[in-house]
Amino acid sequence: MTETPPSAEVAARLAFSQAVRAGGLVFVSGQPGVDGAGRVVGDVTAQARQAFANLDAVLREAGSDLAHVVRFTTLLRDIADLPAVVGVRRELLRPPYPADTVLQAAALARPEFALEIDAIAVVP
Repeated sequence: MTETPPSAEVAARLAFSQAVRAGGLVFVSGQPGVDGAGRVVGDVTAQARQAFANLDAVLREAGSDLAHVVRFTTLLRDIADLPAVVGVRRELLRPPYPADTVLQAAALARPEFALEIDAIAVVP
């Protein structure tokens, strides 16, 4: 599993930033479960692991990391996949867990995406 988020080229083409720092916070755009070449990595569990790795890479570039996340928004293609995503979160995060909103989306940016996760984190 690569920990490289989608390329800056993709972000520029779609007119968004991977992350924006504002005061002591960093706001990270939604990260799907794709590697640095834009390839979807596998099933929902693999995609969740990759999405969190992508989030962590973007957060680290902005001076933070997953341990400093205060809020996630998780978009799932199928809400039945939530237990798999929660399992990955339990592997990676420690209490107190961040706030989270989970939604089932009618469609994501690419049909093979199982999920997309964005984050707000404190910059220590």
